[in-house]
Parts: sequence; C-alpha cells; structure tokens
Amino acid sequence: MEPKPLSMDTSPEAEAVQFALWGRMSGWEKLGLIDAMSRFVDEMHRAGIAHRHPGASEQLIHWIRMAERHGVEVAERALGPRPE
Repeated sequence: MEPKPLSMDTSPEAEAVQFALWGRMSGWEKLGLIDAMSRFVDEMHRAGIAHRHPGASEQLIHWIRMAERHGVEVAERALGPRPE
C-alpha cells in the first residue's frame, strides 16, 4: 500500500525532496519554521478581517479575531463587548 500524499498538487518526487529537507533540519529549525508559518496564517486571518470590515479599528479587528477563533462568549469574557 502506497502512502497517501500530503498534498494533491505536489508530485511524489517533490514530496520526497521536502521530506528529505525536513529530515535534515534540527528540532529548533523545525520549530522556527512552524513559528513563521503560524505568524503568516495569523496575519492572513487579520488581513481577511480588515478586508471584510473596511475602516475597522485595531481593537475591533482584535475582538473579531478572538471571536472567530474561540467564540463570541470567550471574546466577550476576555475583551468585553464587541467594540463599535
């Protein structure tokens, strides 16, 4: 049984290269890569909210991010009511 590819748009050869590169990385390098990807995803989430809510304050964007990640109840408990 052949292993299932991680991504349907990546060739098995390219995926083998990726696994080889990951295998050569130290644990700290892998953590750095994870941190960079996490920050990128977080910034894309923020940009999406700003795009959907033109003119929103940073406070409102922060509140919406919290609500979308953890739910409105958690956002209200942590940050108070939704700012206008």
